[in-house]
Formats: sequence, structure tokens, C-alpha cells
Amino acid sequence: MATEFIDKNKNSKEITTAKVEKLYDQVLNKLEQAGYIQKEDIVKLKKGDPSDFTKNVKETQELLKETKVELSFGDKLKHGLAKFCKKIGCNQVSENLMKKISEEGKGKIHTAELAASTAVKNIAQTLSENKNVKAVVTKSTELTGQKIAARKQPKGPER
Repeated sequence: MATEFIDKNKNSKEITTAKVEKLYDQVLNKLEQAGYIQKEDIVKLKKGDPSDFTKNVKETQELLKETKVELSFGDKLKHGLAKFCKKIGCNQVSENLMKKISEEGKGKIHTAELAASTAVKNIAQTLSENKNVKAVVTKSTELTGQKIAARKQPKGPER
């Protein structure tokens, strides 16, 4: 299924949401046929608020369009589907898809995920070390509120 999608679309200039959503529907149907998930699971997944299904479709579509990520079209698609399968609890399918990613692609994915994780940790650490951040934001909000209230007050009797 993924291979067919890759072959049909790897040279396509526009990967539409509808194409990716159709692929995801096919994946969900195959997972149901194989007994990994039930029909009710598919319904819940598609009706989630916000819908994980729609979110994952859009993430995969964006990844496929991304030119800064130096992965092959096939590796990008397999990675997107693997993440989705892992999120819905189909870990074996996710692992199988990840195994099909080229070794070079796996290395690039690992490097990108490590960089993103490190950036998030650094931001969180910086914010937690700067205990004054919350106080500054709170004080700024209070002062802005006082200025607005002062503007609304009448200026006193006119002479």
C-alpha cells in the first residue's frame, strides 16, 4: 500500500490532503482487517477533537512537501505512517514501517528528532532557571490592566 502510494506520487508536485487521507483510510482498513484495531477504533479516531486522524494526515502531507528534510519521499511517508501507527497503539506495524526506512534515512530522522528534543529541553530549562519570567509577565499584565483602568476613569469635574 505505501509502496504503491510512493510509486504513484514520488514525482508529483502536489500531494493533496485528499490523497494522504485516502492512504490513511486504506491503512486503517488494513489494520482492521488484520485485527490490530476495531471498526469502533476507527470511528473514535476520526471523530477525536481535535482529530488525531486529521492532524496526522496534515503532518504527513507537510513532511512530504518539506524540502529542507533530506529524506527520500518513501522514507518520509513511512516515517509519517509509523508515527501514526504508534500513536494509535499499533506498535508492531510502526516498528515494521521503521525497519523499511533506509539506514541513511533512519540516521537523519534520529538526528532531527534528537535536535528537536534538545531544543525543547533547553527552552524548558532556561524558563525554569529564570524564576522571574512568571513574575515579569504577571507584573506586566497587572500594569497594563491598571493603565487601561486609569484611561476609563473620569478626570474629575470640569471647570
